[in-house]
Amino acid sequence: MTGRIVSIFGNMVIAETDETVFQNSIGHCRRGDGAELLSEVIRVRGKLVDLQVFEETRGLKVGDAV
Repeated sequence: MTGRIVSIFGNMVIAETDETVFQNSIGHCRRGDGAELLSEVIRVRGKLVDLQVFEETRGLKVGDAV
């Protein structure tokens, strides 16, 4: 999946993508410093994907890559 973060709520991230994504898939949120944070797709709503991030989300920003 390639997309962009549109919202962050603690360890929950909402991303937008044009690709096909499946629930329970593994994803990575890329911080500005290059770190990739492990996450899981917990809900798919059209182009929006809800991700649960398993690491500290500090430093993630709207617009960062997923």
